[in-house]
Amino acid sequence: MEPHRQIHLRLRWYLLGWDLDRDDWRVFRLDRVTGLVRTGRRHLGRDLPAHTAVEYVTRGMNADRRRVRLVVRAAAHEVADALNRHDADIRRVGERETHVTVRLDSWNRLIGALVFLDADFSVVEPDEFRAACAAFARRLLAAARPDDGDAGDVRPGPP
Repeated sequence: MEPHRQIHLRLRWYLLGWDLDRDDWRVFRLDRVTGLVRTGRRHLGRDLPAHTAVEYVTRGMNADRRRVRLVVRAAAHEVADALNRHDADIRRVGERETHVTVRLDSWNRLIGALVFLDADFSVVEPDEFRAACAAFARRLLAAARPDDGDAGDVRPGPP
């Protein structure tokens, strides 16, 4: 392996390098690397097939992810804090309006982040994410219905 660069992305560290066995670029999460051996060999730099190392790693991570576009009624810095573990392009449109494009592999993680943001949002696209939000809302509404008596007289107290 010929190491090229360390990259900090989405709260993790990665190592980008040229894999001599595969004759190709590889990305490794540094928290999963074990058994390092220092060879002392030097190597010449290689041309990266992207403008930057971050662009290369991000492109690879997004290869199989779905794009979601949102309008969030919150300040851009609040949205950035809530989505810090997501690959999100965040654009401030107004004082309390932010346009977001997210690449993701799981609707659930994004819905959870948006719930904890505690701000109104609308889904621009895709329809599948809108349907996932609607299904989640139905589950929440069902959970909030008064007990039908199956649990006896036990009722939750005030928060």
